[in-house]
Amino acid sequence: MREGALNEALRGRGPGRLVLCHIGEGSDPGPDVPGDGVEVVDLRKADGREFDGPVERVVVLAGTTADLRAAVPLSAGLPSAADLRVVVAASARHTGPPLPTPPGLGQWEGLLHFQVGRLQGRGWSCSFAFTDPVDSGAVLRAVAQAMVGGRRGQAPPRRQDPDVVPATVPTWAVLGRPGALSARPALRELSVEDVPVVDERVVNPMGFRRGSTPRVGRLVSRGGRWVLVAGNGVRWRVPEDGAVSDVDVAGLRDLRAVRVEWGRHSGPLAAVRAVAGLAAAGFRW
Repeated sequence: MREGALNEALRGRGPGRLVLCHIGEGSDPGPDVPGDGVEVVDLRKADGREFDGPVERVVVLAGTTADLRAAVPLSAGLPSAADLRVVVAASARHTGPPLPTPPGLGQWEGLLHFQVGRLQGRGWSCSFAFTDPVDSGAVLRAVAQAMVGGRRGQAPPRRQDPDVVPATVPTWAVLGRPGALSARPALRELSVEDVPVVDERVVNPMGFRRGSTPRVGRLVSRGGRWVLVAGNGVRWRVPEDGAVSDVDVAGLRDLRAVRVEWGRHSGPLAAVRAVAGLAAAGFRW
């Protein structure tokens, strides 16, 4: 995680208990979070978690816009707080300032202060101060909607739990584990519905350019993991789950097309999801 994003997440912290939630590759602040009373929570592992006692501040630290939207369906159990901050470490160049729309019905009538600021790496920070504790999930949802244009109804992708495996049908996540294919050779059991969701509202139709270079990128295997190379340089390293973010897409928009060199790759999960994500972003093959 960029040090600036973590510093922003902790900026202006007062006394009392702070719940610091993180989501996205590289967002984990690690064990060296300064100060006492800080509870670090991995949102992807927080399902069913109960928070005891009052909480003065809730902070959500997301790696990208896509990570922030993925956090929304995971935020139902977060505690309420009067001081909230949402930090997105990086976003695409075209992303404007997230100016959230209040949820209505007087839910934010106690809002005392709101501030939005730009971070290095084209990230954003939104801070809220209320007279009384409010629903943290509602604040997170409003900021996530604002990151993609501010219109209500831009629902985040449905929640998926890669650790929950059906009794009879394997998932792409299961097949991506070492030795899984030798134990389950019948790939025909899988369907399109088993492919992890792609957040199309984030990757498409965003960041298109009027022109492109003649350069064609290639998805190839390097050290057992897929990477996208253009010329002699690596432009993108496919993450373990194959997720494509707005930041990834923005860094590849100058390419005319992407060529997939099938062979050894990061596993079925990463391969299928990465190809689906790049296709949703409008890349030619």
